[in-house]
Amino acid sequence: MIQIYTGIERLEKSLIELQKANEIIDFRIYLKSNNTITIYIIGPEHLLDKITKIWPDTKLEVEFFLEEDEDNFLKNLYFNEGDKVNTTDSDRRLVNLLAKERLIDTGRKSETPIITFYSYKGGVGRSTTLASCAAYLATHHSKKVVIIDCDFEAPGFTNFFLTDSGAPFYSNGVVEYLLDSDLDNSELSIRNYLWEASKEYSGKGEIFVMPSGNLNDFQTEDVQASDRDHYLKGLARIDFSERQFIVNKFNSLIYKINEEIKPDLILLDSRTGFNDVFGLTAFQLSDIVIGFFGNNIQTLPGIHFFIDSIIKRQYLVGIIVNSIIPASNKRRWFNNFKENVQSYLSRKSLAVSNGVIINDDEINIDMFPITRNEVLESVGNKDSDRLDFIDLIKEKSSPEQAELFEKINSLLYDYNKYAIKESENSEHNEEDLYIEDTDHENIEENFNELSELNKIDSEYEIFDAQNDNVYEVKMRVLTTLKEKMPELYAEDIEDFQLEYNQGRYFYRNCMLDLFNLDKFIVLGNKGTGKTYIYKSLKNNDIVSHLKGIANKSEIEYRFIHIIFKNKYFIDTTKFDGLEKYSNEKYYERFWQVYIWNVLTRELDKELSLTSTIETFPVEDNTITSLRFNQIISSDDMMIEVELGLENIDRSLKIKGDEHVIIIFDELDHVVKPHLWSERVAPLINLCKKFTYSRIFPKMFLRSDLFEKISNVNNIQALNNRSINIEWNREELFAYFFKIILSHSKDDFYFLMREYKDFPKNHIAKIRREIDKQDKQPATEEYILKHLTATFFGKYADVNNTPRYGESYDWFFKNLKNANETISLRPFIDLLSESVKWAIIGEDRRPKPILPQYYYTHGQTRGKAVERHFKDLASEKGNGDLTYIFQYIRDDADSRFKLLELQQQDFYNLLDNVIEKYSSALENKTKEGLIELLKVNGIILDRFQRAGATNNVQKRYQFALLYKYYLGLKNKIRN
Repeated sequence: MIQIYTGIERLEKSLIELQKANEIIDFRIYLKSNNTITIYIIGPEHLLDKITKIWPDTKLEVEFFLEEDEDNFLKNLYFNEGDKVNTTDSDRRLVNLLAKERLIDTGRKSETPIITFYSYKGGVGRSTTLASCAAYLATHHSKKVVIIDCDFEAPGFTNFFLTDSGAPFYSNGVVEYLLDSDLDNSELSIRNYLWEASKEYSGKGEIFVMPSGNLNDFQTEDVQASDRDHYLKGLARIDFSERQFIVNKFNSLIYKINEEIKPDLILLDSRTGFNDVFGLTAFQLSDIVIGFFGNNIQTLPGIHFFIDSIIKRQYLVGIIVNSIIPASNKRRWFNNFKENVQSYLSRKSLAVSNGVIINDDEINIDMFPITRNEVLESVGNKDSDRLDFIDLIKEKSSPEQAELFEKINSLLYDYNKYAIKESENSEHNEEDLYIEDTDHENIEENFNELSELNKIDSEYEIFDAQNDNVYEVKMRVLTTLKEKMPELYAEDIEDFQLEYNQGRYFYRNCMLDLFNLDKFIVLGNKGTGKTYIYKSLKNNDIVSHLKGIANKSEIEYRFIHIIFKNKYFIDTTKFDGLEKYSNEKYYERFWQVYIWNVLTRELDKELSLTSTIETFPVEDNTITSLRFNQIISSDDMMIEVELGLENIDRSLKIKGDEHVIIIFDELDHVVKPHLWSERVAPLINLCKKFTYSRIFPKMFLRSDLFEKISNVNNIQALNNRSINIEWNREELFAYFFKIILSHSKDDFYFLMREYKDFPKNHIAKIRREIDKQDKQPATEEYILKHLTATFFGKYADVNNTPRYGESYDWFFKNLKNANETISLRPFIDLLSESVKWAIIGEDRRPKPILPQYYYTHGQTRGKAVERHFKDLASEKGNGDLTYIFQYIRDDADSRFKLLELQQQDFYNLLDNVIEKYSSALENKTKEGLIELLKVNGIILDRFQRAGATNNVQKRYQFALLYKYYLGLKNKIRN
């Protein structure tokens, strides 16, 4: 019950008794907007003391009128109303959230992180997820959690955390506290406004629930109104439009909770839609805001508003949950959702100060999918089984929720460790906190700027920056890394034995399928290491080690390279005009002859092979092409070739268990890319038909060319017979840290301990796990995140805030291609460039080993892509990329130098390229150039609704990888 209403009811009863006793003629009670009470009485003034004693500790305003004063205006005004008590005229109504554009200075330095759960629409699992989060953090991380239900119009926590969900637990809550605190805040105990959940829900932690209010509709004899009536009256009196007032009230509430409960975190359940409650909880009180959104178009205004609000507030961490999506096709649903969000983020992520762009990196907002779950959907219903929910939490049976909750726990750790504060409460203004984005400037010119950054109070003040020993070890790690950084361009690597001996060779999981004899296609984009793998298979030590990892040691494998420029190579353009049959038949025969010829020459001595057809050297000349054509054109000779291959297979089987794997690489040098459908497709069809027991093909193909190929029988079925060698985030970091640990293991672990970011037992566990793998870290997120935080810092922002996400995610996001693949080369080139400047800069900060400033700098990021792009453009069929990039870098005006372009703008850009380089281009149409950009992962096309009419428009977006190399900006949207 709310004290102010029980007090008014007591006043009314007493005044009615006075009226019955004829001591007064009439009365009216008014509750004003500031919660003061005014009583108007027709009666004698000597009753003042008697009336004020009815409610002695409350200031009452009492005004008397005489019965005969008939002409008194105020008397007539107040007493013309029939109701004796008026508490409604001063009630407020909620105002639109959009009216709030300014930030209120809360004056809050909360001891406890506050997290708001928000949804634009109802029915998306917001409250259920909040309850699950509280139970998860309490159970698995021993957290003391306070839940505050701020969904005042639709309270939802009366049925949660109960033994019997069909019997709601009613108690006073937020509304009662806010009104009661107006009367006597000092004597209020917060324990009277919340209740504790059973230990079966909280495990080693604790969960306290503060409901929005008391909804009990039971009416007692001595009170005329129910708890629910008081709740509704109290809610009507709370004016969320008076922001400074309501912020102060909630600050008082938070202070009381911290004082009496001392929680580890506070979870706020906000109401649905655009409203002042959301504005209060999310933007005035919270450190983290988690928004829940579905996939339908109706949620777009809510998502956009949510993103805009997060971007405007430097201190606020946002998380987006794509909730209640179908479990089937989950990835497709979530990827579509994520693509829409990221596209909007890329257009809106501009940090602007005094009208000047100071950073246009894409703001990071982590996104998580949550699929439908029958157990969670029934939580709080009378038919739900609480034990199902408890088991789900204890056993982490919902991995999607567990991933979200672990992210929240990670942010809590950062809050407690580094006390991430609101920017307006910092002693530095916004200009101090941001290093200017120096896209095209020389990094040397920014060392003074970096020195200023070093002076800024940050996490580094917890560590003695003058510790020379730590600094020396850090610089030794960087210097050693600079010397040992590998050369990733396989054409420059001649000695794979040295790669093996020095521990630089990285064993990838995809390599193990090289011994899977059913998979004959190896697919990868430029920079994925096709040639590196292909060449390394000539080294017996590497092959032997791979066999051991793949548990294939009992079988003998022999790799024979069918195409080898210095030994077996011919350009098929030399057959132009010689084709006697259809392309399919002619080039299938060509490849049969090619395979038979090379295998016979390689295996003749050990197998004592005999043939009526004489083999010949494969050289890039006319003699060779004529010899091929002679055999291809003769049915009798082709029969001999087929019998010869069968004889090789039979001889291998008789000899023992040796399996010959024939390797095809650099097919783009043998067959021009535009001829792959004619001349490589027959090879694929031939390999599909192989029925030999000892001869197995492996074709190393460029993904971009394979995607464009036609004339392959049942090409969809090839997915099951292909090995994808694209790199993922885990492999990137595992590869990098293998280099570190191979040469600086003791120094790295020393720094890891000295930085004190992780408990010693965590570090010891990580070291044990890595040592088991012979210095190659497993591709496990738990291990890699610890290593990444030590070397790069946990967050990619130079100020160590979550604004641009964790460094573990930042590299993949900023270096990936438009088709969501990533190349190792730009990653290593970026680090090589960053390490070089970090050594020159002699950065005195002890941590991280490589400060964020260096690897996020625009110049280093542009430089990292340069060699990768030139290598990509040098590939057969990719020459036009050079002209497109050259035009954008040197000639395009600012309207074209954007990460995302509308279709017409993109078409105009390509028209300009064609006009300028028409004589040099192989593709002289926009369609041809677009296809070239897409298959190489440089652009992505997508459709988006835009404008007042919500029309669907096509847009083209460049990969973030090329942003600084091309000098692109995010587009400013007003």
